[in-house]
Amino acid sequence: MPSASAGAGRGRTDWRRFAVVTVVSVSASAAVLTGMGEGALAASFQVSGQSFAVSFDHLTGEGFQQYAAVDAGADGTVHPVAQTGIRRMTARRMCQSVAVPLPAVGDVVLRMTAGDRGEPVTARNLVVDTETLRAEAEFTGVEIGRDAGTVHELPGPAGPAGAAGAFAQRADRVEMSHLRQRARAATAGTFLLPDLSMSTGTDVPECR
Repeated sequence: MPSASAGAGRGRTDWRRFAVVTVVSVSASAAVLTGMGEGALAASFQVSGQSFAVSFDHLTGEGFQQYAAVDAGADGTVHPVAQTGIRRMTARRMCQSVAVPLPAVGDVVLRMTAGDRGEPVTARNLVVDTETLRAEAEFTGVEIGRDAGTVHELPGPAGPAGAAGAFAQRADRVEMSHLRQRARAATAGTFLLPDLSMSTGTDVPECR
């Protein structure tokens, strides 16, 4: 919970405490699955069978929100995720990679980097369906335990809210350093990637 000096519902909170609530939100996937079956939630597209890695040296975001959700694959498999949205993001040194198993070849890694030469990576209305996340982070203007069905009423990424009555958390602003995460899907209104570079091969390392 935010410190007493932060004031009621506002202020700053330590990432380690905030992450505890994130784990709780993801563990509520059974209730979210029920909500999806009733039409309360719907995946925007069918996800692939592979999760992918994304890392940033430093990320600044405005309009942060997060709640439990599920992604569905073409084979009907469902994947619990923490749907994490940021209205405006600026970041340094992005790396994204995924290992794709191919017959007679083995795992082929697709690796993409951007923002390595000074100009930052930027995104608007970014939503990442996150499975795991590690970072040093500071959140400002925090609300923990908000109804997920009401997050669209606040400054945040454009798009649908979560299931009514479900757990959600939000913040006015977030700063993260050494961000490492695995995700199932991502969408954005715009994504600017300066100095974009991509490599593919069986000997290409994944992002760390």
